[in-house]
Amino acid sequence: PIQSLQPDISSLHSLLYAHSNSQQRGSAKKCEQIFRQIQSSQGKSNIQIGHVTYNIVINAWAKSARRDINAANRAEELLREMQEAYSDGNTRVKPTLVSF
Repeated sequence: PIQSLQPDISSLHSLLYAHSNSQQRGSAKKCEQIFRQIQSSQGKSNIQIGHVTYNIVINAWAKSARRDINAANRAEELLREMQEAYSDGNTRVKPTLVSF
C-alpha cells in the first residue's frame, strides 16, 4: 500500500538535486534545510547520508554564489563538517574529488 512507502536515499537525492539546480533565490538554503532535517532524523529512518548527499548540498551553495554572498562560506563549512565526520569514523562521508 502507498501508506507504507518511505523516502529513500534516491528520493532524497532527487529532491536535493531539484533545489540545487533551481535558479530561485534561497534554493541552496532550502537544500541545506532539507539535508539538516534528514541528518537530524538519522537512526529514525532508513536514509543514510553519505558523501554524495554532502556533495549535492555543497554544489547547491557553489551554484548560488552569484545570488548569496555567504555561499562560499556555507560550502566550506559543509566540507569541514564532512571532513570532521570522516575523521570521527563515518566512512560514508569520506570526501571525494567532487567535494573539493
